[in-house]
Amino acid sequence: MEKEIGEGPLPTFPAEALYVLGARWEADSQLQEDVTIAEYIEQELIRLYPERAYKGYINKLCSTA
Repeated sequence: MEKEIGEGPLPTFPAEALYVLGARWEADSQLQEDVTIAEYIEQELIRLYPERAYKGYINKLCSTA
């Protein structure tokens, strides 16, 4: 049986990457008008780590916290 995306334990990402993405979003007022910080971080994680990140990751992360 093939594993579905988002199944199993949540992948982890370097704290530095999360910090830089958050700082970039906070520094760009136009970006803040376009997307939430959660949406931006998820999009960028998918772009930077396509083998680990996936759509719905942030929601799943928040629901397990």
